Amino acid sequence: MREFNYVYKKGLSIGLRSSSKNKRGSQALVLSTGMVPSEETLVALDTQNRLDISTISPAPRFPYPQIFEFAQVTILATATQIFEVASNGTLTQKLVGLTEGHVWSAADFHNFIVMVNGKQAIYRDGQSLVWSADDPYGMASASGVCNFNGQAILTAPNVVIP
Repeated sequence: MREFNYVYKKGLSIGLRSSSKNKRGSQALVLSTGMVPSEETLVALDTQNRLDISTISPAPRFPYPQIFEFAQVTILATATQIFEVASNGTLTQKLVGLTEGHVWSAADFHNFIVMVNGKQAIYRDGQSLVWSADDPYGMASASGVCNFNGQAILTAPNVVIP
């Protein structure tokens, strides 16, 4: 019996099919589990550690916890607490007793981090890497913040959040 050889190359560069109604033989992937298409090959995704949030008290409710992956650190935020996530997935509490507002918005300036929720602003010092809930810059009323070419841009400052 002859072997059947089929070169499946185009589908790796196309990626997942755009619709379930694609024509037969279009060579787009139907499902890719644990792999992503990259330059005509499939590349395995890095394994991710699961975060054990059962130790957080009080238990976070939707839409928390929020996870921020910055250039130098990964942060897990609840409405009133901030944790740093180690590479093995363990949580280290950095701030507690924060004022609850909207979801957190964050700006990454490598080691210096700014986070706001419309009621409170928190900072991670770029040199000492210590978190602070003091607001020397008057950013607490902002509902959002982003890094634009190294400058912190605030959204909706002084807007009252019910």
